[in-house]
Amino acid sequence: MSKKSSVVSPGDEIILVGGGGHARVILSVLERLGARIVGYTAIEKSPDFPCAYLGTDEVLLKNGYPSDQALVMGVGLPAPNPNRLVLVRHFTEAGFSFPPVTAPGAIVSADAELCLAAAVLDGAIVATGSRLGIGCIVNHNASVDHDCIIGDNSHVAPGATICGGVRIESNSFVGAGATVVPGVRVAENCIIAAGATVTASTEADSMYAGCPARRVR
Repeated sequence: MSKKSSVVSPGDEIILVGGGGHARVILSVLERLGARIVGYTAIEKSPDFPCAYLGTDEVLLKNGYPSDQALVMGVGLPAPNPNRLVLVRHFTEAGFSFPPVTAPGAIVSADAELCLAAAVLDGAIVATGSRLGIGCIVNHNASVDHDCIIGDNSHVAPGATICGGVRIESNSFVGAGATVVPGVRVAENCIIAAGATVTASTEADSMYAGCPARRVR
């Protein structure tokens, strides 16, 4: 599975994967980017979702869309959600593309790398030398400073601050308003609680909370 992809641009024809709250946010971004929305896929139809329901993911695979049809990830919480990576792998192996999305109100350095299905939302900053892995979310007003690596399927929640040189491994979640100080490593499958301040590297498969953050699970 190739990791790199061009971001969504005006006029791109897009199918949205997901029909929940995060998908609504992504749909709004796509509309403001000037993309053409074909519709969305989900396990079941959302009664008030504001674009056409195309069926389940399997229906999409069997429906005769071009093999290079562009999809955008709209599956969000619970975070981290392993289904995001499963879906990306499932569709890219079938030939679909999965470009990342940068909201019009985000600031992303020209040399930052965004991999497949990543999303940077309004007010967020991704600084020079940073890399967002497959399926990453940098949510509203979050900041990822210089030379950070955010692993596959990790989520930086609204208002979080990731200082320079931080490494966040795969499948981790940094809660709203949390801060990770320079040079720290957040291990894989780790949850940082909202408002926490992480001053030292964490252990995998754990949860941290407080200022300074301590392991609570």
